[in-house]
Amino acid sequence: MKNLIKIAILFFMLLSVAAVSRAQDTIPRWDQSEKMIQDALLSVLKIEKHYIEDMHYGKIDDYFYIWVENYPLGFSLTQDILDLNLKLKGISRYNLTKKQKKKGISGIAFSGVLINDNKLRLVFREEGFLLKDKLLHWGIDGEGYLFEYEYSCEKREWVLIKQPKQCKFIE
Repeated sequence: MKNLIKIAILFFMLLSVAAVSRAQDTIPRWDQSEKMIQDALLSVLKIEKHYIEDMHYGKIDDYFYIWVENYPLGFSLTQDILDLNLKLKGISRYNLTKKQKKKGISGIAFSGVLINDNKLRLVFREEGFLLKDKLLHWGIDGEGYLFEYEYSCEKREWVLIKQPKQCKFIE
């Protein structure tokens, strides 16, 4: 009788594992998210580089900062991002030196992922910090970059439906 119970339990365990693995085939793939974030960051950096070099300041001589908070664990920059010839530097708002705070520092931040119905949005913005009169001021540029994706059941992946759109506010 004990062997029959053990066999029944083993059978139900194997059945539940098979059901879970089958169900996971129907769930949208999240392993595509890191590639989506890397492509979006590449687009944002290209736009910012164009704005700084061609429209506003001339050549970029200083570091171009990327706030490292909110990225997935183990996130790394692609070779396309490194080939932009920007002196990129990842920095955390929690590890700023007093010199950086006094001088003022700004960089591109990944705000995160917003999901609404069948749409996924990636949001980037510019953030800055400045220490003035012993108070640390944190500022967000009023404009950000919004990337909108929609899940395609036919392709079984997220598809970009709106190219980087600069937005005044996030819904």
